[in-house]
Amino acid sequence: MVAFVGYASSVTEYSKSSRYRVSAEHPRDIRDIERRITGGGSPFGQLLNHAKKLSKLDTLIRSCLESDIATHCQVAALRDNRLILLSPSAAWATRLRMQAPQLRRFLHQSGFDEFERIEVRVAPLSKNVPLPRRRKSLSPAAQSTFEQYAQTSLKTSENRSERVKTKDPDVES
Repeated sequence: MVAFVGYASSVTEYSKSSRYRVSAEHPRDIRDIERRITGGGSPFGQLLNHAKKLSKLDTLIRSCLESDIATHCQVAALRDNRLILLSPSAAWATRLRMQAPQLRRFLHQSGFDEFERIEVRVAPLSKNVPLPRRRKSLSPAAQSTFEQYAQTSLKTSENRSERVKTKDPDVES
């Protein structure tokens, strides 16, 4: 049983199945909930926006780097105009440090110009995100070699089937 109490401006609904009252002012839509959480400068909203920003930076950096380096890099933080990247070993960290100026230029062109430098630290990565493999096209020479091999293999199999037919004329095809 549901009973409604109050005026039209603030209707409150009571239900036997619930100990809590549900006000008509409560959000009914997930987008409304997200607006309430992220809007108004709430601490949780600020945290959520910062996490989204770090995730976007991580994706951008991985797309800019070569695939072997990208798998050994992770965005850790954005503090005091510094972007901090993590790498699992000193060797990978050195390679990242050598590419830091190009990364910085790329990120500035992408609209992330609030940091002045990139720091690379050695620490275990929290997740291993494999990048999608990029298909490389074959050179014309390699492609013609494959085509020749395929034609040769096809001719060889046709010759075998002809030999089998000539040896045993009772075999139907």
